[in-house]
This record gives sequence, C-alpha cells and structure tokens, in this order.
Amino acid sequence: MVVGLAEVVRGDNNLYLRVLENLERHVMGKKQSLLKQTQKKLLDGKAINPIKVVIESKNQGGFQTKILIRDHEIISDQPFGFNGQNKGPKPSELVLAALAACQETTYRIFAEDMGIEIGEISVQLKGTQDLRGFMALDEKIPAGFTNIVGQIFIQSDATEEELELLRQRVDQYCPVLDDLRRPVDVSFSIKRRSN
Repeated sequence: MVVGLAEVVRGDNNLYLRVLENLERHVMGKKQSLLKQTQKKLLDGKAINPIKVVIESKNQGGFQTKILIRDHEIISDQPFGFNGQNKGPKPSELVLAALAACQETTYRIFAEDMGIEIGEISVQLKGTQDLRGFMALDEKIPAGFTNIVGQIFIQSDATEEELELLRQRVDQYCPVLDDLRRPVDVSFSIKRRSN
C-alpha cells in the first residue's frame, strides 16, 4: 500500500511544510559537494574549528623514528648512505609525500564542487636540497628544499580551461602547499626527561 504525503499529514500544513523542508535538506545534502557541506557546517558553527593536528615522534635508535599519527604509525629513517638503516622514508621525503597526498585530496574536493569528473589522479614531485645548508657549511644556503617542482597526472574529460581553473583553486586552497609557501609560526621548547 502506497501512502501519499497528504494522507500522512492529514491536512496539517505545518507538518506538511516541516516534512518538505526535511526532505529538501536530505536531498540537497546528498547533492551538495563535500566542500559546500563543510562550508555550511563552518558557517552554522556545527564543525569543530579550528582543528588541532597532533603527532608524536619517538626515536628508535640511530636515525630511525616511529611517528604516531591518530591510529597510524609511520617509520622514518635515513638511507644507508647517510648512516641510516633505510627502514622508511627520510623526513624531507615525508614532506613531499604530505604535499602530494594533500594535492590529490584538494583536487578531489574542488573537482567535485566544480562538477568535474576525475578518474585517476597522481602527483609526482621532485625537491632539490643543497646539503651544504643542512650540514652547516654555508649559512646562506637553506637547510631544507631550495625548490620543489611537480606534475599532476589527471584522468578527466574536462576542458583545458576547466582543468586550469581547477589547478588554480587547488594551488590557492591546498593546506600543505599553503604551509610551504607562507611563513608558519613554529616554536619548540625542550624538556629534560629523567633516566
């Protein structure tokens, strides 16, 4: 037996309007992009903001480090040629990995919002580091990367103009790219632990 909306509300116009509003919110929520949904939650005060990202790193001896992130564990190490055991990526490689993963995520978020269908997406990055900076041989040379260049490989039927607009939005709003491009206030303190 199929019951119509009018039969359910039985002439109660207020109930009818509430049901329609709930239905509209449900339908619109399904159609809205993750970007729009999150923007709405932020504007309505329903999202936790600002968020705090917390990690812990524990040296395992030598250069090997166990990095704890939420429910995840990553091992970082130096390559054999730098007195490491090559048990995982070195920290500068993790910086590039974070940038690549963040680019892919940001492409997905903004492509969905723009109505651009994406199949596969991958990022290839290359960072150049002059070790004279890291090894304290030249104060004028940065200890970290001097430049990072990358390519985005994307499977999509979008036009070149749409992909360029997408790239511009991603470059503007990618959090890790933003962290690398602007000065971020970073401070450390040191605490002695007893043996």
